[in-house]
Amino acid sequence: FSYTLAPYVEATAPGLCTAQFTDTRQVETKVRSVIAQLDEIGLAARAGMAHTADTSLLAAHLARPVLRVGDAQSFLASLPIDKPALV
Repeated sequence: FSYTLAPYVEATAPGLCTAQFTDTRQVETKVRSVIAQLDEIGLAARAGMAHTADTSLLAAHLARPVLRVGDAQSFLASLPIDKPALV
């Protein structure tokens, strides 16, 4: 399903993939559509979107089901100090 979103997809870790978007038009709508497709086959998914992969990963941990980070500095500053230990 990830390849329907972006041409560059990495299997980052078990149960985790990273996609690099080259076309960001309606990207949140597209991501939500893929999450709905995964839900239909019984797979729970979350997505974090940000300018860097690390910030996207942290956002995904907090997403319900999608969290788009516009201002990474404010987002990261709002996290408890132990939050990076989740990854």
